[in-house]
Order: sequence, then C-alpha cells, then structure tokens
Amino acid sequence: MAYIERKRIILGRWEDVTGNRERDGLICALRSIEAREGERLGWDQPARVWTLHLADLDTNAVEVRPVSSRAWRTGLDNPADDLRTTALSLPAPDRDLPALAYADARDGIAAVVAMNEGWMVAEEDLTDEDRAAQLRGVRSLVNNRKRVEVRTVTAVDINGYGYGLTRMRGKPLEDTVRLVDRDDMWATSGVGPGNLVRSLYCLATAARLGTWPRT
Repeated sequence: MAYIERKRIILGRWEDVTGNRERDGLICALRSIEAREGERLGWDQPARVWTLHLADLDTNAVEVRPVSSRAWRTGLDNPADDLRTTALSLPAPDRDLPALAYADARDGIAAVVAMNEGWMVAEEDLTDEDRAAQLRGVRSLVNNRKRVEVRTVTAVDINGYGYGLTRMRGKPLEDTVRLVDRDDMWATSGVGPGNLVRSLYCLATAARLGTWPRT
C-alpha cells in the first residue's frame, strides 16, 4: 500500500496568516509536523513525504499519512529530483480546477508535504561560482564554507497554494512562513516557485483527484 500508517497530530498554536481559516489551520499543522516528525526525531533523517487530511478543523488535529517511498522515489540522488520525476509522470495540473474546501475534498485531503534536510547560504554569502551553478541548475552549496544545515517543510494544498518553513540546525523554527500564490505556480518569467513546489503542486492535484499515490 502507498499509505503506511496514519497519525493524528495536534495543531498547536493558532496563527492568522492568510485570512483563510483552512489555510491558516494547515500552516499550524505544518509547524506541528516539523516539531514532532522533525525536531523531536533529530537530524540526519531521510526525506519524507506525507498527505495531510484536515476534514474538520474543530478537532484541532491533522491526520498525517506517510507516503511510501515506492510512490515517489525513482532512484535519483536528490529527493527533490525524485519528486520532479514522479510529478512529470502524472498529468499536468488543471489550471481551471475550482477551489475546494478541505472538508469537502475526498477523504478530507488538504495537501501534500515534503520534509528534507539540506544546505542554505545567505544571499550575501553566495559566491560567483554558486550563482553561476544555480543558473545552470547545478547544486553547489555544499562547497560554500558559509553554508548552514537546514530542515525544510514544503507543502502545496489541493487548491494550488504553496507553503514553506525552515529550521536551521541548532536554531528555533523560523516564524515566517513562505507563501506561494496559485497564480505564481504558472509563472514563466522570474525566479518562480522552484521545481520542488511545482512538483508538489502536481502531486497535490493528483492526490485530490485520487490518482496518486497509487496503491
């Protein structure tokens, strides 16, 4: 089965971030997941992917369903590349898919989320070589002496909105949540949301329609 087990995680402290109760509930859920499945378990963990289910916010809990690696790992070195390869194997998201309340979605599905560890370098500390490598799509931060290890939690909900949280090793989880608007998923110029977010957008749409994960 693609789903391994189901966990219920308490949402914790409420935040008014987006003005939408369901989306704000999802942000609270992501913080709780990072605390329980990330910081509580410690560092040097493999990348993980879950579907999140928020059928009833009044329960003050999110249901978390880990997705088997068989449903998204493709044998590549970087988990983000695996997710992109999996996403490319699925139909492209329907840009005109209407917004749907999590409570009205199939099985209360709200989002697909990925947690992984990696390196981050402040913008001012990027070298010319780093910038050139980024333009070529090559990862080079491991060679930067000012790199810091980070744990990231990235999610896209069933309506195409993206969310991101970061914790630097030895530091508290960052207060600011990175948000990606649905329209920005289709940006063809500028930096855009990145391949990981775009991939999760495709997977979240497929999960909403019941075509992924496959059992």
